[in-house]
Amino acid sequence: MACLFQSGTADVKRTISAGDLLTVYREIGKSELKEVGKIKVHSYVGEDYLSGEVVEGEVRTGDIAKKGDAASLVISSGDKCK
Repeated sequence: MACLFQSGTADVKRTISAGDLLTVYREIGKSELKEVGKIKVHSYVGEDYLSGEVVEGEVRTGDIAKKGDAASLVISSGDKCK
């Protein structure tokens, strides 16, 4: 289980849907992102969160999950989403 924070804006909701696969990146150094995994989105939880499942790689709190220009912050990589 993974919980992600997202801005709740209309463009994010248009871009990210249940069933989508998000690529997860980790910041290395000051400006480099390294791909570290994939998360399959299960659902929106409230206005600001996404619930998903890590399907590939090793995802940690603080990683960034992206689809196109929409990004979400991984806030939990093991706990239930609020």
